[in-house]
Amino acid sequence: MVGGGRRHGFLLVDVIVGTVLLGIALGGILTVSVRALSLQRESGDLRQAGMVADEIMSTVHAYGTEEYRNVIRSRGRATAPFDRFSYEIDVDGGSVGEPDEVEVLVTWQSATGQRRSFVLEALIAPRLGDEPDPNRQPPEPIDR
Repeated sequence: MVGGGRRHGFLLVDVIVGTVLLGIALGGILTVSVRALSLQRESGDLRQAGMVADEIMSTVHAYGTEEYRNVIRSRGRATAPFDRFSYEIDVDGGSVGEPDEVEVLVTWQSATGQRRSFVLEALIAPRLGDEPDPNRQPPEPIDR
C-alpha cells in the first residue's frame, strides 16, 4: 500500500503542474488576442481616416486650390458616418508655374482615448481656366 500512496502524490503534482502550465498558456493566448483586436481597431481607424483625407483631397483637386473654399471649409468635422474625425486643410501656394502644396490633417480620438492623426500631402497644379472644350491636337502631326 505504500507504493499506491506515492502514486497518488505524483498524480496530484502532475495535475498542479499541468494546471499552472495551462494557465500560463491561456494567459499568453489572451494577451495576444487582446493585442490583435486592438491593432485591428487601430487599422480600421487609419483606413477610415485615409478615406476622409482622400475625399477632402479629391474635392480640393476637383475644384482647384483657389476655389475649393466655396465647397468645403478649411477645417471642420467629416460628415456621417465619419463624424468622429476632424480635418484641417493647409494649402501653401507655390510660385508662378509651380504646384501648390496641399496637406490634409485628419485627427480623431482612438478607443484607448489617445489623440491620433493622419496626414495626406500632395502637389496640385493650379487650374488655368475652365475652357469647356480645349484644343488637344498637337501642333505638329506625330510620326509613328
